[in-house]
Amino acid sequence: FRILDEDAFKLMSPATSLNLTLRASEQFTVKSTGGIDYKGMRVVVRGRQKKLTGGTVKQGGAMDAAVTVEITYIMIELDGKQRIELDKINNVYKVNGVDLLAKIKEDEQDGKRDKENRGSSRGIGQRRRSDRERVYGSF
Repeated sequence: FRILDEDAFKLMSPATSLNLTLRASEQFTVKSTGGIDYKGMRVVVRGRQKKLTGGTVKQGGAMDAAVTVEITYIMIELDGKQRIELDKINNVYKVNGVDLLAKIKEDEQDGKRDKENRGSSRGIGQRRRSDRERVYGSF
């Protein structure tokens, strides 16, 4: 921020999260023709504000105030195609549309189902044997 104004302090509320969508256009040279073309870029960022730096005050100069944000979600899209998506809260990490955490989430779900099934198959008054009992027998 060039100056501290109301918008900077709105960002510091712990009750709200930051939700920014940034759009840009990338210029590139087409190798086959040597011509110039453009492709769109979109970046979506969500997070919580952690720190406000007031900057410095000098006559006629910019304050250079800054807000530090802990990013909880970022998605980068190039030319209409999602390239990366990281969502810390919902446990999502995708690169070029492929969820790299899908196998881990699937294994976690299988483990939960197995645990539920094992727990329901024991009768009343039965308990699981401890690791020590499995190795040494009960005593």
